[in-house]
Amino acid sequence: MDGDQEISINRRMALCYGCNSITTAEVLPENDHPNYPVYEQRRELLADRVSPAKCLQCGSNDFEFIPTIEPDKEKLKLRLPYRTGLIHRNCGGRIYADESGPNLFMGNRLPKQYFSKEGELIKKEENIAE
Repeated sequence: MDGDQEISINRRMALCYGCNSITTAEVLPENDHPNYPVYEQRRELLADRVSPAKCLQCGSNDFEFIPTIEPDKEKLKLRLPYRTGLIHRNCGGRIYADESGPNLFMGNRLPKQYFSKEGELIKKEENIAE
């Protein structure tokens, strides 16, 4: 929020070292797509933001975005896990994606959250859509 104005911020799946979980993190306007009015508005309203992008779970900026990977079609057919390319920096373990696991997409089941221009949580609506 910027005063009374709401600004929608993009988010992506990330591996957060602050809360040690797979969660979502902010995608700030400098990483948004150009040439769309809504992105231009975000850039203008957040131009003086000092804080880096943050984890939307714990507020840490110590995270890595999970890359979008096009898995090998044979592995998908066999429902085998595949590498994401991320290596957990604390333990050195490789991060795999498993298409046969539970779906991480939460869609409209995420609670609506309001953050300050600097990414600090202001309010969280607990009513989750069914």
